[in-house]
Amino acid sequence: MKLLPYNIRHLFSEFSVVEKVLFTIVSFFLMWSSAMLFYSAVDIFRVDAPAKGGTLREGVIGEPSFINPILSGTDTGRDLAYLTYSGLMRINEHGELAPDLAESYTISDDGLVYTFKLRNDIYFHDNEKITADDVVFTITKTKDPRIKSPLAANWQGVVVKAIDERTIEFTLKSPYNPFLENTTIGIIPEHIWKDAVEVDQFAFSKYNFEPIGSGPYKVDEVRRGSDGSAVYYKLVAFSKYGPGEKNITNIYIHIYKDMESLVTALRAGDIDSAAALSPAAASQLTQEGFRIETTPMLRIFGVFFNQNQQTGFVKKEVRQSLADAVDKQRIIDKVLYSYADPEDSPLPRGISEDATTTDRTVATTTLSFTLSTSDNPELKAVADALKEQWGAIGVQVNVATLDPAELTRTVIRPRKYDALLFGEIVGRGNDLYPFWHSSERKDPGLNIAQYTNTRADALLQRARAATTTAEMNENLSAFEDIVKQDVPAAFLYSPHFIYVVPKELKGLKLPAIELANERWAGILASYINVRRVWK
Repeated sequence: MKLLPYNIRHLFSEFSVVEKVLFTIVSFFLMWSSAMLFYSAVDIFRVDAPAKGGTLREGVIGEPSFINPILSGTDTGRDLAYLTYSGLMRINEHGELAPDLAESYTISDDGLVYTFKLRNDIYFHDNEKITADDVVFTITKTKDPRIKSPLAANWQGVVVKAIDERTIEFTLKSPYNPFLENTTIGIIPEHIWKDAVEVDQFAFSKYNFEPIGSGPYKVDEVRRGSDGSAVYYKLVAFSKYGPGEKNITNIYIHIYKDMESLVTALRAGDIDSAAALSPAAASQLTQEGFRIETTPMLRIFGVFFNQNQQTGFVKKEVRQSLADAVDKQRIIDKVLYSYADPEDSPLPRGISEDATTTDRTVATTTLSFTLSTSDNPELKAVADALKEQWGAIGVQVNVATLDPAELTRTVIRPRKYDALLFGEIVGRGNDLYPFWHSSERKDPGLNIAQYTNTRADALLQRARAATTTAEMNENLSAFEDIVKQDVPAAFLYSPHFIYVVPKELKGLKLPAIELANERWAGILASYINVRRVWK
């Protein structure tokens, strides 16, 4: 006690043993309280910040057919390819195109030449550096008809060449405004694929399931069941990913056979997150306290009238009466549990005043037709609701549902339908040409309304070739006006993308979704662990 002043030491020496103990305890308590008070005062000036670490266990439905960006045709395959590969560009959490492998890019004034400069710090998961040759190799393989890539059409007529080790040039035959989005395709390593397999064996390579990409995550483990099917994929953050290692350290992709088993796993706590849930399942999980995040989907659902098969649709007044008689909001509320926005044009835009207004008319012609759609439970329910609403104005509707593959083969491709309840993935490029230009009326074109209008064709061509967003939007707006006048379809709604995520996930921002794998743009920018830092 020599550190205390003499009078305090003298007083302390006169304390009894009990008093000395009590004095010591009180002194320590006061010092501890002061320290805590100081810490609390200091903590006011600190905030939570992302910290590396944490694990996300996500459930998906169905095994991947390929984990290869130029072959993937299933949702699970695209999910895994999105996480394990990177492209020149990538969709970010705001829905914007942002550089990924690219450091920068330029577009020529005539919109024909796109030149990309690669970052200097980009590597594949096997630590081989990425060069312009890898980009050229990827696009060349995608265009090769023997590979049968579902993305081949995006690259027809595009000439690609390496200017130097870090520079790539794409030359188009004609201006194509949405081209930049094509450059999000994942780049495959030439040194792995060039000599690994012959072209006719490309689809059978082990690298389609043991991917070596350059994405933010790499495959660390694949757990398979007794029948050889994948149970889950474990992905770990790749420290040499170009834009930087991500905060969430581990991502498990658990595979389930159907929606029911996926939801059961959520309730059991076997997984933390699941995407693309049905509106009915999402409504129930919301009531059970699960965290549900939604974002608009860049697609339109509507009823497309086939005037070539159903002569009753030839009169515009009939088509208009059918469109006006639809109570879109009722369908959205009752059938889709409010997980959609009403629409009245071929471009998804969310709720607007026009989209929510229903002008009721009465059909003046006795009409009977078949409404064809997929046997998807939601579409079947929407079709039944339409049947009821049109029945109220004296129209007899027969609903015919088919398996999606059968619907495509026997109904859509040969254009054998009176009316078709269907969805179109418009995408963020807003390229309506494949869906509405008269040249796309026949299979394999996507103009399922078999719409023909020379003025509309010209506007679609100008929108596609526009070199500025303002010019593109001006032409699309004029096209929308013409379509609304012609009524080739009854536009219904744009669905929401529904995502169950863990409550501890922070910083999540979901872009508008074209395909389900784009949800990962939001996950890549989010975090689970936190650290305290000064403001």
